[in-house]
Amino acid sequence: MTAAVAGGASESGTFDFIDMTLLYGGDGPEDPSVQVEYLAPGGSASVWSSSLGAKIVAADWSLDGVELCLSYPPETIGPSQTNTLVMCEQTAIIAERVLDSARGDIFRLSERSETPVELTPDVRSLEDVTKLLDGR
Repeated sequence: MTAAVAGGASESGTFDFIDMTLLYGGDGPEDPSVQVEYLAPGGSASVWSSSLGAKIVAADWSLDGVELCLSYPPETIGPSQTNTLVMCEQTAIIAERVLDSARGDIFRLSERSETPVELTPDVRSLEDVTKLLDGR
């Protein structure tokens, strides 16, 4: 697998999603969610998801072998969450789910706590997100 388009695990086995904005679509036709993530160097992440309401959620990321793990502090998810939520996925699976990517924090997610607009199920590229932000 090469990493030219969407980052991920390269042929050398290295993880190259660091300092990337990533766009994911849902987990199939029954899941219309859309998510934009920024994975900063140093282990912090910012998550903008259509399923999390009108907030940008802060998380920490770590790489454990071939798995990327995101750790969400309880206060970032919601009042019913009392423990840190840790979600891990193999980097090869993440690479398959990424619809689009760009180097850097192109939507300044790390500087925001609220979503600038609602992500809609028809978003399929970072250009689509830009159009939403521009009101087009």
